[in-house]
Amino acid sequence: MGGKWKLLLVCVFILLPTLMSACMSAEEHFEKGKTYFEEGQLEAAIAEYSQAIELDPDHALAYNSRGIAYARQERWDAAIADYSKVIELDPNFAPAYGNRGVAYAKKERWDAAIADYSQAIKLKPDYPPNYFNRGIARDKKEQWDLAIADYSKAMELNPNYPPTYYRRGAAFDKKGQWNLAIADYTKLISDFPDAPLVAEARTALPRCHYEWALSLFREGQYDQAIGKCNVVLSKYSGSTYASKAEEKLNEYNLFDSARKHHQDKEYDAAISEYKAFITQYPESIFASGVSEALPQCYHEWASYLIQDKQYGEGVRKYEIVVEDYPDSIWASKEKAKKICELAMISGKQDERKEATVVLAKACKSDVDELLPYLQEKKTAIMYYALLKIGDPTTIEVLKEALNKFGYKDMAVDYLNCGNEELESTAETWAHRHGYEVVTVSGYVPRTWGTGL
Repeated sequence: MGGKWKLLLVCVFILLPTLMSACMSAEEHFEKGKTYFEEGQLEAAIAEYSQAIELDPDHALAYNSRGIAYARQERWDAAIADYSKVIELDPNFAPAYGNRGVAYAKKERWDAAIADYSQAIKLKPDYPPNYFNRGIARDKKEQWDLAIADYSKAMELNPNYPPTYYRRGAAFDKKGQWNLAIADYTKLISDFPDAPLVAEARTALPRCHYEWALSLFREGQYDQAIGKCNVVLSKYSGSTYASKAEEKLNEYNLFDSARKHHQDKEYDAAISEYKAFITQYPESIFASGVSEALPQCYHEWASYLIQDKQYGEGVRKYEIVVEDYPDSIWASKEKAKKICELAMISGKQDERKEATVVLAKACKSDVDELLPYLQEKKTAIMYYALLKIGDPTTIEVLKEALNKFGYKDMAVDYLNCGNEELESTAETWAHRHGYEVVTVSGYVPRTWGTGL
């Protein structure tokens, strides 16, 4: 999310009367350093703190204060060294952990920062800045849930710190929890209108509403998604996302029109609009749904035609599924069998042959799937597709099928297939059934092995 992020430094100045009596000179330097620091004279303050440390090497507060001065100068390594010395002198001094955590964060050492913030929280659990800062570090590690928990705790301890609302809103935003992000951004804007990050929150709001709409569209919650698009159009009419919302509604309207034609079994109109949609909006969030709907629509149309005994037209519609959408579930061999088997049994001779070819395509020319059809008279028409496939391992079964279920048209196809063994079998069959085989001049297309 936009905006600079801020971390809170803990400034702790505690007078220790017992040390003052023992080491006044060090305390005088320390107090003078505090004065320079408050006046913004950082180099002078550092010099005084250094004097105090030289006179009293165990002066933990002088190290802590010098570390803060170094941090103001963005001298992070020097600051870390001083905070570490404080922790060495007083392991229970919570501010040093918090301050060192800030320095580690500035160096993008997020794990080290989180460890220090966590120790500071353990020592002083009611101090909100450490939760806030740890939330930012966890945010940077994309630990959204943990970051949200930290921001929420910081907010509980101090509900009047505006950046917490923005940060938690941004974490919800990154998680795609748009409603919660919107709530935090809106709270920041309404309760703290002059606070930092309000401009960023105002920028984020229309995007969040729009992203929420997209999420609802993807989930199929179309009415709610349309409502969110309308919110963007009405509340953020001049924004980029208003234009995007309007475009998304136009996409949806075309998609919805095609979908309604499909539901009403107006397959021709549905397919026409689905194809127009893909052409016009190839990258749309609805495109994958349309890509799935197209083969389904053809399949349903083919099924309808087959049930209406329009076998040839039904097979041709289904062939589009097999050829144009071969990876679709609607092109599976199971669905192909339901479409094609009825046409193979009940259609006219040319329709039956078409059905065998389409089914063979759906089965990827797997002869093991197709040979069983030669075992029954009503489906022995499958010989036609097997001739086109031209697998030598099928020859014996093809010969058996002709001898067992043969008829004139089948024998003619064998005679002209281009495979000598099958042609010979067909001649024998013809003589046995009283037919005379006549050779005529002219081109006769061969089918053996020509492919589907």
